[in-house]
Order: sequence, then structure tokens, then C-alpha cells
Amino acid sequence: MRRTSTRWRNGFACDVIWFGCDGPTEPALQPGDVVEVENDAIGVLRNHVVRAA
Repeated sequence: MRRTSTRWRNGFACDVIWFGCDGPTEPALQPGDVVEVENDAIGVLRNHVVRAA
């Protein structure tokens, strides 16, 4: 997916790639929230939600 998405835009270190949700999250993500994705091969990817600058 990452390789395909870079065909039409550049990726940046602060980008979030979101999979599996077509609509808004319920409850909505708020600054200070933590989003974690766990994968047996690579471990846990953990990101903190921050307010856009």
C-alpha cells in the first residue's frame, strides 16, 4: 500500500497512513490520544495524536 500511495504523493516523517476506516472514528481522535498498531513481525507502532500546526 505504501509503495502504491507514493505514486501520487510524497510521504513525510509526520504523515499518518490510516487503514480500515472509511468514516470518522467514534469517538473522534483528540490531541493527546495514542494510536497503536501491533504486528507480530515488527512489533508495536505507537503514535501520539497532536493538534495540527
